[in-house]
Amino acid sequence: MSWNYHVPYSDDFADRNPRTKEDVAFDKLDAQGVLHVVQRAMAAENEKVATEQFYKDVETFRHMNPAYLDSDFNKNAMVHHWTHVLGVTVPTLAEIEETYFALRESGSATAQPEGGRQGKPRGDPHKTPHRSRFAPMRQCG
Repeated sequence: MSWNYHVPYSDDFADRNPRTKEDVAFDKLDAQGVLHVVQRAMAAENEKVATEQFYKDVETFRHMNPAYLDSDFNKNAMVHHWTHVLGVTVPTLAEIEETYFALRESGSATAQPEGGRQGKPRGDPHKTPHRSRFAPMRQCG
């Protein structure tokens, strides 16, 4: 009785998934090229995670600072501050707060009237919740 047996070479995965042009090009890269591709992919994934956290942070910021008026003027001022002064494209909660307080102290940010929003809320109450005017700026390149 023989415990050895012969299995002919077969690669079912490769047979079902032929190589693409991108796969062939990737295989031709040198070590620096592979490193560059991997770093770009990691940066894109990190930006995606940071953007998801950003939207959660904006909601937290709005609850912590009910005097903040969500207007185009304030949004533009805050985006300008965190991109040009802080040098970030997707800010953290601390950076959003730092920007708001800096603009409020300089008089550049407008606030809600005393007592918060007045009158009825605008829009259809059955629609999905309002997303902030804030949107992280995607860094190209």
